[in-house]
Amino acid sequence: MKFEEIKELLEFIDKSSLSYLEIKESDFYIKLDKALSRSVNKQEEFIEEKINSVYKESKNIDDYKISEENYKNVEANKEMDDCGELILSPMVGTFYSTPAPDKEAFVKIGERVNKGEVICIIEAMKLMNEIECEFDGEVIEILVKDGEMVEYGQPLFKIKK
Repeated sequence: MKFEEIKELLEFIDKSSLSYLEIKESDFYIKLDKALSRSVNKQEEFIEEKINSVYKESKNIDDYKISEENYKNVEANKEMDDCGELILSPMVGTFYSTPAPDKEAFVKIGERVNKGEVICIIEAMKLMNEIECEFDGEVIEILVKDGEMVEYGQPLFKIKK
């Protein structure tokens, strides 16, 4: 699919009453979901307020650097725990356990998850990044609360393979 065709498709969907569209071709895949974009916009407004308040408190770039201790512990956190394996945050940002404030959590304790399944969202620089499970398993612990700031390499979930 060419860029112009995608652009026309986006404009059509935006003006139509369709809320969801998924297209699969041999070498192309696109999924559009208006409901998700509305919820993302609500989250973006909330996040922007939080970012502005944090920014006002400190304009020193050193406040946003990853601590040396946390950086050194990233590799240690990757090792398997005796009860399960940790899923680590791939970035600094805000952790969201749901796709929207009024929706159910992506995963719950005791639930089976599959490799590639979205397990949370981390908002970073006004972008919502879907975090996928790296392997099949069972969620045995959720280590972060919804809306909490997370560091690079911070454990998010404990999954039993």
